[in-house]
Amino acid sequence: MFIKHLTVDPRHRLLLGNGLAQAMLFGGMAGISRLYAAEPIGTWSACLAFINLVWSFSQLKTDVALMQAQDGAEKRQLLDFGLLSHLLLSGISLAVARWFGLFSGDHNMLLFMVLASHGVQHMFTAWCLSARAYGQVNWMRVVNILLAYPGSLLLFFINGEQGLLWALLAGNLFPALALMGAGKIPLPGRSSPGRHWRVLLNKHLQTMSYLSLGNFLMSLTEQGMVLLISMYYDAGLTAAFFLASRVCNQPLSFVQTAMSQYNLRHFQDLLNEGRFSAQVVWQYWKKWLPAGLAYFLPILLFGPFLFSLVFGEVWAISGDMARILAVLAFVRFLNSPTSMGFFVMGKQRIFFLFTIAFVANFGVSILLAWLQYPLFQVIGVNTICQALLIVWYNRVMLKTIVLGA
Repeated sequence: MFIKHLTVDPRHRLLLGNGLAQAMLFGGMAGISRLYAAEPIGTWSACLAFINLVWSFSQLKTDVALMQAQDGAEKRQLLDFGLLSHLLLSGISLAVARWFGLFSGDHNMLLFMVLASHGVQHMFTAWCLSARAYGQVNWMRVVNILLAYPGSLLLFFINGEQGLLWALLAGNLFPALALMGAGKIPLPGRSSPGRHWRVLLNKHLQTMSYLSLGNFLMSLTEQGMVLLISMYYDAGLTAAFFLASRVCNQPLSFVQTAMSQYNLRHFQDLLNEGRFSAQVVWQYWKKWLPAGLAYFLPILLFGPFLFSLVFGEVWAISGDMARILAVLAFVRFLNSPTSMGFFVMGKQRIFFLFTIAFVANFGVSILLAWLQYPLFQVIGVNTICQALLIVWYNRVMLKTIVLGA
């Protein structure tokens, strides 16, 4: 009865599926850290950060517009536009990255394929969410992680260090293509002949413009830290920071991927019914507080020991980094399920102003790295400032909700 109750509620179904995926990701990272050397993991982590950074703007947030759209032809047009935009901007972004010397020419084509497939997987996930096909969403996430992380352990023996990227490519493409081949992801109807692209873009312009730019700037402050360390410090420190960040952001990914996407629709329904209030937000924070403390307190207290035990003694430095990052990750963990409050209320400009503050904080980190400050000082300053900004963000959001009630 308990399991049946969990699987009926769509929120619980998404949480269960995403929880299974995150558990496999954690196990895969433990194997990767012991099998691969620090240098290829550092290169791999820079590639992942670049992929996530490009994705934050490349589809112009048509994935969000897709979940909000109701008409089948409009959904198809948004899907086509998002995929085309992602492919075009991915190619441009990779060319710019090469020009700045971020990546070598050894695996540029493979990196582009991984980047392109990342967009395919996420756009089809958005389509399934818009159709409330939660079973397909869970299947894609679980198979994606299964191929991308445990799968990379097998590919290490087939293709060496590039096995990490080949595993990501397989994880991105296979789940969506398999479901499409089985007829489990029926594409929405073709675009209406009379509907012009300009009409569609004008309809979703506010969401796409503010959210695309704001999401890119926010992603720059997160993924940019990995790229920054890869440029000013060595690959070993890049890998150590990436591992610490991944472990600290595990619960964030767990909640953000499932709950944030569900709450975007749920909060909109509450607002339409006149029941969206600050109390709703507080209830979410109280609900997730014990889970956050249970996960982050051990990292804060015993980080180096836990990382040495799970990932190997050479990764104890990641545990030291994780003790710092755990403070920020805890604040973001509580904030994530309710962070879209400004969008629900149509206050995208306030969200965008906060992204400017986050970018300014990242600019300080760039300056400190350029001045060759010790990495732990750079991480510490960045973490404290981000945590304070998130607290301020939520305080303003609550006041805005109260004033709009």
